[in-house]
Amino acid sequence: MDNLDNAILRHVRFYYERIYRERQIPSVKVPAGVEFAVSLGYPEGFVYKVSKADINWEKVFPCGCPLKDISLSDGVLILNVGSGIGLDAFFAEWKAGLQGQCPVTINVDVVPEVLIEGNQLAERLNATGIFWVCANGAKLPFQDNVFDLILMNGVFNIFPNKNTILREVYRVLKNDGILCLADLFVSKSLPPYFLKEMDAWAWCMSGAMTPDSVMNTFKNCGFQDTRFSHLVWLDKEKLFARGVVYSRKSDSSTI
Repeated sequence: MDNLDNAILRHVRFYYERIYRERQIPSVKVPAGVEFAVSLGYPEGFVYKVSKADINWEKVFPCGCPLKDISLSDGVLILNVGSGIGLDAFFAEWKAGLQGQCPVTINVDVVPEVLIEGNQLAERLNATGIFWVCANGAKLPFQDNVFDLILMNGVFNIFPNKNTILREVYRVLKNDGILCLADLFVSKSLPPYFLKEMDAWAWCMSGAMTPDSVMNTFKNCGFQDTRFSHLVWLDKEKLFARGVVYSRKSDSSTI
């Protein structure tokens, strides 16, 4: 990993530490709040439940609803990489609970303060199948072939080296397991100066890829059946889009 990559990852970590530790207001105005969550596909019933538990929506920054089209079976083991306070973990438990299912979700984030806040929210929600680990998503403290489903919501783009994070996710995913990520995407490569816009890395902009580049990168890292869903362009020029990517680890894949 080169010096710029390290500098970007350090900045992103410190940026979110300041938001959760020092209550700093984000430098970039980004969508947040109850109405935004509903617009992404989180059901009103779920949003109402976590709102009653005093979730701080101003510190929840999803890029999509990755579990919207996913069915959850009983006992499914989920890894939520870059979880923040664990919005998608709580949604997984709520969604599966409607069918009497009980998933287990492990939230991983590099910022201790966000995990503490998420755990406090879990206690208020009486969530029983959710656990918390402070770790780097590119160096996961888990054995190979463990998880049935891996979630990344507004996380993929903060990693400058996409191959590194994808191969680590691939390693801990079971054969035929699913990777589901929500993030920003671009219609064309961004100008070079974006690489040095550190706050834009924190908000998933500088690290955004074109859909074709995403497809090729996933394929090169061993994933198959990659597809986009809910891709919505956010500006008239169609430069940035928000969407969800689903992909599968095949037992016949090699990397």
